[in-house]
Amino acid sequence: MKTSESIENLATALSAAQAELTNPAKTKINPHFKSAYVDLADGLDVIRKTLGKHGIAFIQGTSVSDGIIILNTR
Repeated sequence: MKTSESIENLATALSAAQAELTNPAKTKINPHFKSAYVDLADGLDVIRKTLGKHGIAFIQGTSVSDGIIILNTR
């Protein structure tokens, strides 16, 4: 896999995005534990909108190693 020599531009954009990100509202209820949680789609909507505004994208893929599912985010 080829990567950049410097992450200066990425770090600057990520810092700006993180300054704008807020925790999404916990709109779902787990009836077993009677606790509130954030729906995955709601969380991704907030993250994608803010990262996209700063020119950042991410991709995710899965692999299996020794029977364990691994989620890779890049």
